Amino acid sequence: MVARGEDRLRGRLSALHRIVARAGVALEQSREELLAEALTALDLEFGSVMQVREGIAYPTTFLARRPDATPVRNPHPLDELIASVVVARGATFAAADLADDVTLRDHLQVRERGVRAYVGTPVQAGGGDAFVLTMGSTHPRATPFAGEDLAYVELLAALFAQSLRHEMQERSIERLSHHDRLTGFPLESRMLERLGAMVAAGEPFSLLALDIDIARILGEYDYGLSARVLAAVARRLETVVGPRMAAYRGHETDFFVVLDDGLDVGTLANDVRRVLALPFSLDGHEIVVSGAIGIAANPRASELADVTVARAVQAVREARAGSWTTTRVATFDDDAGRLRARLLGELRGVAERDELVLHYQPVLRVSDGSVRGVEALLRWQHPHLGLLQPSAFIPLAEENESVVAIGMWVLRRAARLARRLADAGYAISVAVNVASAQIQDVAFIDRLRFATREAGVPPSALELEITETAALRDMAAATNVLSECRELGVRVALDDFGTAYASLAYLRDLPSDIVKIDRSFVGALPDDPRAAAIASATIVLARRLGRVVQAEGVETAEQLAWLVDEGCDLVQGYYLGVPMDEEKLLAHLAIPWNPLVRR
Repeated sequence: MVARGEDRLRGRLSALHRIVARAGVALEQSREELLAEALTALDLEFGSVMQVREGIAYPTTFLARRPDATPVRNPHPLDELIASVVVARGATFAAADLADDVTLRDHLQVRERGVRAYVGTPVQAGGGDAFVLTMGSTHPRATPFAGEDLAYVELLAALFAQSLRHEMQERSIERLSHHDRLTGFPLESRMLERLGAMVAAGEPFSLLALDIDIARILGEYDYGLSARVLAAVARRLETVVGPRMAAYRGHETDFFVVLDDGLDVGTLANDVRRVLALPFSLDGHEIVVSGAIGIAANPRASELADVTVARAVQAVREARAGSWTTTRVATFDDDAGRLRARLLGELRGVAERDELVLHYQPVLRVSDGSVRGVEALLRWQHPHLGLLQPSAFIPLAEENESVVAIGMWVLRRAARLARRLADAGYAISVAVNVASAQIQDVAFIDRLRFATREAGVPPSALELEITETAALRDMAAATNVLSECRELGVRVALDDFGTAYASLAYLRDLPSDIVKIDRSFVGALPDDPRAAAIASATIVLARRLGRVVQAEGVETAEQLAWLVDEGCDLVQGYYLGVPMDEEKLLAHLAIPWNPLVRR
């Protein structure tokens, strides 16, 4: 029996050796192939190699043997993964069936992901972060993991460790050859390479150039202190250079910052001025630094990178023509798209800055006038532009992908309101609008579960509204995600029905519970015969398909009367209740009042 196990182990290791031999020194290219071989050898369904940093697991390699298998593909809190056991123990952990382990049978991965068989081991790659090799299956193993299985997994982890060390060494060598030793910033040559690639790919960008007045410091202090001032300036720059920006070291006293499309370079310039205005304390001296800032943009990626750099440098010269007593800014840019660029930049982190607000509009049952739910309506309380409607910023948020983070904020706030309503004795659902990017986000279902679990409400407390346009961008993804939502008990409403070209197919194919007649039709009722015909047909068709019919944008008694007579199920609009904040909503619900009596 032992001999058979050793023979099996040797055969498995030979297969790994052949993969490594083919890969040669480029071992990192073979990680996926190694993982595939291991999954086959151990008869497991999925696996990942994860880097663990500050409690978050970042998959570097992942693989599934079946389309429905679920490896960890995205960054995930470590404590929600079985891999946390491996990290805590610092040793290999294996289970033929996690459901038999009393300490893990209720773990999130077991309960919600259905993980049953599992094996994981540390990957000793060195450096400051931990790595973990983890493999599993949604089916229990017929037999426990044998000693040769665990030895095989640990030898596989050693191969991954070798690959990761090799990759980290290459990165270290690359960094030394292309980075400034004084500041640690990439050199200007690297910036030109990046900008050239961005222009070739048609990616717009902005550029900030900074020249530090070091001559005065050289005159008053020695060269060593001047170099330390430049290093200190670099550290200050790092505090204001955010995501999707990159700082570079130019010649002598020059620095550059490249900003991706949509980021506000003017805001960055003000931030740079602010941090440079503070004195530097070095060797007992309080040193005041000034400089000149130049700004240039390539909004359509239509000019060579060198030209944009030259324009930024020219703007520096213009700024330098004034006094050096304070840091001055000059721009070499046009005004086209300035507001758009500003909003694109400011949308990053808008939720963290607590600038988003939700207003809630009641949805009433036609049968008795009772409140059946509320729709959460998003607003942006911009610090300078006032209260912005979704149409002013959601398209931009979809463009720069901040809509996923904004959508998560909305889900969490809506779930909290649902909890508060339930505690107050109201059986009322909260509807939220879902953007196309959220539907295409592979982690959307996880985000939905997290929001409801965090608030302590069932998923059925929320309702999702999706427009035809959003669904039609990826019909397959929308169908799959909405099916999963309905399996969780979340109701789905098809919003703005009738405004896109594929409305009937959309109604037939998309999993849904509610059809919302678009306000453009409701607003024309009852006098416009075409709007009346479309609204009436929608009600009849939706009812035959077993859907609930809801009309939005009801603003007059005549519109309400027509909808009631035609058999509409739910109504909302200013005539029935204006959007209001959370406190006003609770006060509104406490008043016994049936607005349908006004008919």
